[in-house]
Amino acid sequence: MSKPVTPVSDRVALGAIFAVAAARCMIAFAALPVFDMDPAQQSAVFVGATPAQSVLLDAVVLAAASWLLVRCAMDRTLLPRWWAWMASACMVPCAVAAAHGMQDVEQLWRCTTWIASIAAALGVCGCCLRDRTGLMHRAVIASLAGIGVALAVRGLVQMTVEHSATLAFYEQQKEMFLRAQGWVAGSSEVLTYERRLLQNEATGWFGFANVFATVAAATATLLANAALGGGRAAVRAFLGMAALLCAGLVVASGSKGGVAALAIGAVASVLLRRSERWAHGLALLPIAAVLALVVRGFIGEGWGEQSLLFRWQYLVGAVRALAQTPFVGVGPAGFQAAFMQVRPSGAVEEVTSAHGSFVDWTASLGVSGFVLAGAMLCLLWHGGARAPRSDDSSGDGRIAREIALASVVFGVILSALFEAPALGGDAWLWRAAGAVGGVLVAWATAHQGGGDERARNGIALGGVAAACVVATHGQIDMVFWLPGSVLWAWLVLAAAPTPRAAQPRRASRITSVVWASSTAAAAAWLVVWTAPALTRQDDIAIAAAQRVFDAAQTHSRERLAAARRDAAQALAAASVDAPRRRSLALCAAEQWLAAARDTAVPMEQQQLRLSAQEGAALAADAPWSRFAALRLASLAAHDAFDAAPNDRAAAVRLEHALRAVLVENPRHCDSQLRLAIALAAQGRRGDARAALDAAAMCNESFAADPLRQFRPGRIDSVRQEIESRAAQAVEPPNEKAGNESAE
Repeated sequence: MSKPVTPVSDRVALGAIFAVAAARCMIAFAALPVFDMDPAQQSAVFVGATPAQSVLLDAVVLAAASWLLVRCAMDRTLLPRWWAWMASACMVPCAVAAAHGMQDVEQLWRCTTWIASIAAALGVCGCCLRDRTGLMHRAVIASLAGIGVALAVRGLVQMTVEHSATLAFYEQQKEMFLRAQGWVAGSSEVLTYERRLLQNEATGWFGFANVFATVAAATATLLANAALGGGRAAVRAFLGMAALLCAGLVVASGSKGGVAALAIGAVASVLLRRSERWAHGLALLPIAAVLALVVRGFIGEGWGEQSLLFRWQYLVGAVRALAQTPFVGVGPAGFQAAFMQVRPSGAVEEVTSAHGSFVDWTASLGVSGFVLAGAMLCLLWHGGARAPRSDDSSGDGRIAREIALASVVFGVILSALFEAPALGGDAWLWRAAGAVGGVLVAWATAHQGGGDERARNGIALGGVAAACVVATHGQIDMVFWLPGSVLWAWLVLAAAPTPRAAQPRRASRITSVVWASSTAAAAAWLVVWTAPALTRQDDIAIAAAQRVFDAAQTHSRERLAAARRDAAQALAAASVDAPRRRSLALCAAEQWLAAARDTAVPMEQQQLRLSAQEGAALAADAPWSRFAALRLASLAAHDAFDAAPNDRAAAVRLEHALRAVLVENPRHCDSQLRLAIALAAQGRRGDARAALDAAAMCNESFAADPLRQFRPGRIDSVRQEIESRAAQAVEPPNEKAGNESAE
């Protein structure tokens, strides 16, 4: 008697989730489609996905997850009790994330990706647990393997072809590139950028070598276990070669964390082969990784290793941020702003993520983030190193192969649609090579899992070991934070548990129904209202950037200033439309300030600077954008001060603007230096000297990364300038007494 065929609806839903996961791993995401560079300097077709397109991808995932959860509620095979408790608990952090998403677009599009990823993990895990044939689990593992190899081909091209071409292009366009970024040659920003540029490492579409290393190490672990199982020798040899490719990229890039991840995968594989009971113990690996960071922090700076030390500093900053907002956190987009205020004195970076899933979740979502940490450990704890008994006599094994192949193919096609305008002949060739490699590996993995019991166990063991790699290395990288990788990472965790032969305990269907209805409603809301609203804002931004670029081609400063002013007005108006988008307000302030610099009429300059400050005020009411907004306002005040260096009122306004910046980021050295000059212009020599000393101390705190420090002699030149200004200014009588003790 043949076994029942898996319903088409389940296959479509599962394939849709993994197709989007593949596409997300192969697409670059940006908060704005333009204005990452000055549109007057460069006008290029945007390559990647905007927030509007990101929420549409999330809507697809939410809809597919909703159906899988509906099927979990309808199916006679009840899910285990631990799944029901885990799914119920995950509603709390998702609700907190949704509350953050209501505040601002920057929070919204990141929060929806987190929620969709968690919902997909619950749906996929439930789908695999209730499928006694093991076909869905095999399809999940094969899809993950295919995605990883497609990314590996991209990494290989980056290290062998693209890196040298990128360096050559940078040298040719260096002057224009620096001018477009507003950077000065030899500055700390340029030196830091060039240091990163010179590193020959694979980053895929993520832009981060550590995230790519996590994907490659997990894929190598999975494929190595599949190759060591039973099955045909030719298939096993092919899977072994693919595993060597992924592992070789990690080693060649020199990622110490990636090599450690490979070692974790090897150790987990060995232990699981000895006894399946080791799966429970391996759930402690992520906790061990966090404890290792704590130990590294107590060692201090005496040890030369800095990577883990920096992550210890992120952890300390995250704990302090959690103490300030323990119940709701700062949101996925708010960590950088919070970290700048509470970071340890030796921390040299201003990171957007805490570089660790446990730390990111708790800092972003408050105490409810511990629920997500518990969900990760729960999935690892119930990881199964042995697959259920199955045979392919009914021909159902082709279902797993079809789902895996469709996931990789449609994922690659979907990602290519986003980058099509910028893809040349070689780019299309390499993308096709990645697609072919991913498809072949997906087919081979699914086919291998349909062989004897030893082969199926190898696939299941590889899934658990890969989950250990992702969960452990995810404590020191951004794989669970980054919009391109978070869905993939949660799906790896969802693949760890495998269906058991025994009948599971009875569990309530209410959890599945609540999740299914919530995700369906969220998907409808994203499609009907959110995505169209974000698209309208993107269209306004693109049109504004094009007007600025066209005006710049006339080589008329008057026309360029007028185009910038019009663009700023359009951006400011769009920023206050629902949903609020403070990044557009920041762009508006930048364009007003640039327009003031492009015009030669003093009265117009003054008015445009005031408009820039008003535009910055539109973005200053959100914690995540406040520092950037206040810094723009201080730049406008600084331009006004430069235009009238003897105007005491302008110096006072600059002082107030700079002090506001330093409240948000006390270690912003440039603002400290400008504050010293502004105080000297008021005749407050003692206060100016104190501000300069504070700037020198702030500069010294960046000793762990000399490239972030001032150029030699800069503080001395500023010291001479403030002495000159102070000598020319008249010191107010009522301020002389307090000069030496101020600040």
